[in-house]
Amino acid sequence: LASGAGASELAMPDLFSNIRWSTAETLDDTSTAAARAGLRVELLSSWYDVDDAEGLTRLRSELRGKGGRTRAPETERALEEVFREQSGVRSQESGNH
Repeated sequence: LASGAGASELAMPDLFSNIRWSTAETLDDTSTAAARAGLRVELLSSWYDVDDAEGLTRLRSELRGKGGRTRAPETERALEEVFREQSGVRSQESGNH
């Protein structure tokens, strides 16, 4: 932990403890935690979760723009690595049977 002058400016608020994840209460719990930390919350349009293979595949597809250009090149590179690693894991698992 940081100490000395300016340490309080570097402290990170605890926003993600005691959150009821993947429930109807998640937004309210997180907004309440932010308010307790003195943070302002601004809501954006809702979006789909990207926390499983289906969500990653959907994101990967949506990031690819027309003409093969990606809208977020660094994210696309990271996703390519994830898919490449996952493919390698599947290949190794099938070879072990």
